[in-house]
Amino acid sequence: MGLSDNTVLESSTDNESTTSVTSKKRTNTSGSSPNKTKRLRDSTRVTRSSAKQQPKGSLSSLSQPIFRQPAMPDMQTATTSTANIVTQSAITVTAPPGVLSDNPFAPLSELEEMEVAPTAPVRTHKPPPIYVKNVQKYSVLCTKLSEIVGNDTFTCKARITDLVITPKTVESYRGIIRYLKERKADYHTFQLEEEKSYRVVIRNLHQSIPVELIKEELTELGHTVRNVTPVIHPVTKQTLPLFFVDLEPRPNNKDIFDIEILCYSRIKVEEPHKQRLIVQCKRCQEYGHTKSYCQHQPRCVKCAGDHFTPDCGKQPNTPATCALCNGEHPANYKGCIVHRELQRSRRQRPVYEHPSAHRRTQHPADQPPPAPQVPRHFPSFNPVNKNMSFARVAAGPQPSLAPPPLPIPSNSGDINSLLSSFLSDFKLLIGPLITLLTTVVSRL
Repeated sequence: MGLSDNTVLESSTDNESTTSVTSKKRTNTSGSSPNKTKRLRDSTRVTRSSAKQQPKGSLSSLSQPIFRQPAMPDMQTATTSTANIVTQSAITVTAPPGVLSDNPFAPLSELEEMEVAPTAPVRTHKPPPIYVKNVQKYSVLCTKLSEIVGNDTFTCKARITDLVITPKTVESYRGIIRYLKERKADYHTFQLEEEKSYRVVIRNLHQSIPVELIKEELTELGHTVRNVTPVIHPVTKQTLPLFFVDLEPRPNNKDIFDIEILCYSRIKVEEPHKQRLIVQCKRCQEYGHTKSYCQHQPRCVKCAGDHFTPDCGKQPNTPATCALCNGEHPANYKGCIVHRELQRSRRQRPVYEHPSAHRRTQHPADQPPPAPQVPRHFPSFNPVNKNMSFARVAAGPQPSLAPPPLPIPSNSGDINSLLSSFLSDFKLLIGPLITLLTTVVSRL
C-alpha cells in the first residue's frame, strides 16, 4: 500500500509541475515581462533534465495503468468514418435495370408515360338492303344464301313487287351480291357507306383547266382524288367555272376546305347542295336508285323498249313512249304522273307522334272528363245612330218600306213562270230607256 501511495504522490507532483509550466507558458505568450520569460525557460530546462536522469525502473514508470484502457476515437475521425459509411451505403443502392436515374420512383413515371391512350371506337355502318325481283323459289334462295354467307347473317321481307334482303354484315352483303351477279338476277341495291366518296365543289376555276392538272395539284397537297367532273348548265349546256371533286374516304378530307389557291386561282371550296329531285335510274328508268348498282332489265327512255337508250332506233318524228306510265312522253319527263305522285307523297309524309303525346291527352279512369265549356251569350245592342232625332227615337220602330221578299218557288214550273214575268217587266222598263238614248244620240 505504501508503494502505491508514493506512486500516486509522485504522479500528482509531476502533473502539477507540468501544469504550472504550461500555465506559465500561456501567461508569457499572453504578454508577460522578459524576466518571467527567462525564468520559465530555465524551469522548463530543469524539468526536462530531471526527466532524462530518471532510471527506467524508477517509481515514475509505475504510474502507468495496470489494465489497458480502450482507446476512445477522435470526434473528427468518427465523423469522417460515419460519412464514409453513409456514402458507401448510398452508392451500394442498385437501380432497376434499364433506369439510369438515381430516383427510385423513376420507373413509375415511365410506366405512366408508356400507357397507351384509349382509342375511339370505329363506327361501323349497316350494309344497304338488296331488292330482288322475280323470285320463284324463296326457300331454295334462302338455303343457298345461308350456305354461302352463313346462318343468321341476313333477313328477308316479302313485298308485292320484290323481295327485300337485309344483310347484317358487310361480308354477307358482298357474298350475296356476288351470288346474284353470277345468277344474273334481277335486283338493285345501294353503295356501301365505307365506299362512298367525299364530294366537294370548287368554285372560281376556269373552264379550260384540264382535269388531270387539278388532280395533280390536289395530290401534291395530300389528298387522294377519285374523280374530277366539270359542271355543265342543265339548260344552256354551257360549262361553268365549277368542278365536282370526289375524294377517297380519308381522315384529312376536311382539310380541303382550307385550300385558297389552286392552279394560280383564288378558289372557294364548298359542300354540294342537296338534291331535291328524286333520283332516277338511267338503266331501268325507275326512281329511287342509280344505274351503278342496278341489274334490272334495261328500258329505253324514248320508246320503252327492252334495250339501252343509245341502242334505240326510234325515228325523231315518231312519238315517244314512257316506260313507267306508257304515256306519249319520255320516261324522264317531270310531268309524268308517276313522278308527280312520288313528289306529292314525298311532301306529305306523315308526322310521327310520340305515344306520350296521346297519354297526355287521356284522363285517368277515376277522374271524370272535364265539362264542356258552354259559350256565354250577351244581348246585342244596336249601334247608336247620331243622325236620328229625338222625336224619331221616341216614336219607336217604324214599319219597313222595303218590298216583301219574293216567295221561293217549289218546282221548276214556278221558276220558269217567274223568269218569264221578270223578263217581260224588264222589257217594259228598258224600252223607254232605249228610246230616250237614241233621241239623245241623234241630237248630238
